[in-house]
Amino acid sequence: MVESFVWEVEKMKNKFYTGFAFFIVLVLGAALALLGFWVKWSSNWMRSDTDGGGDFLSPFLLLILFSLLLVVSFLIYRIVQFLYRAQQERAYDVHQMEAWLWIYSKFSPSAPLPPSRDFAASPDFLKWLLYVVEQRKPKVVVEAGSGLSTILLADYYKQKKLGIRHFALENNVSFGEKTKRWIENEDVSVLNAPLKKYDIPGKGFISWYDLTALEQEEVKDIELLVIDGPHALKEKNIRYPAYPLLKERLSPRTAILADDTKRPQDRAIMEAWAREGGFDIQYFDTEKGACLLIRNG
Repeated sequence: MVESFVWEVEKMKNKFYTGFAFFIVLVLGAALALLGFWVKWSSNWMRSDTDGGGDFLSPFLLLILFSLLLVVSFLIYRIVQFLYRAQQERAYDVHQMEAWLWIYSKFSPSAPLPPSRDFAASPDFLKWLLYVVEQRKPKVVVEAGSGLSTILLADYYKQKKLGIRHFALENNVSFGEKTKRWIENEDVSVLNAPLKKYDIPGKGFISWYDLTALEQEEVKDIELLVIDGPHALKEKNIRYPAYPLLKERLSPRTAILADDTKRPQDRAIMEAWAREGGFDIQYFDTEKGACLLIRNG
């Protein structure tokens, strides 16, 4: 079962000292230190003034001192962020190598693959995607978005003689054509699916892929739904319509695997789907965050 191998991550958030709250704490600490310094200085000034001497700490000087402390606090905050991110990147670099080693232990791609990471899927997500396919053996796969994951799975299906029907929805015609040229598996289709507005109950109008091509292929009983598109920068909840629009086409035992769930909005979408569809939800600690929804029927 997939569940026994998943390392569940309850809180996929950065450490406290890398968030904006840490900067606020630094500023408040600096302000309190300055206030304490001012109180001490003022009490000394009052004592010395009774003896006929002493200089009062002017508001202008206080402002300068606070500004300097503010700059120092900001520099500390940014340095800590930089060091933490560098540490994370080093760790995930190792994770990607480990993921590729695992993938190549399962099969050897028949041709060089396009670059991974950045806008493409990271190897640690591809590892879990291949693992879910290997364990659940879906007959029909629908992928929101196309690219490296489509190419890798198409080659895997062909080498293993699985005969899985795979449909990748792609709104970028040029990118979709490039993906097609990498694929040599007649059971894998990259479908042209421009974005269109849908009226989603309770959510209003949200863009998602045009389902015309999927309807023409008479796709039903989807046993694995892969979510890695559309690009989330286009609209805040642009990935939400996938489940409401496809739920009638999903198999009772379907699984949904989503990338990019370190983003709070994507994480909220997965948790909403889990409630609406009665899925068990699990998170993978990958570079971009991954989520698996399972309904065993």
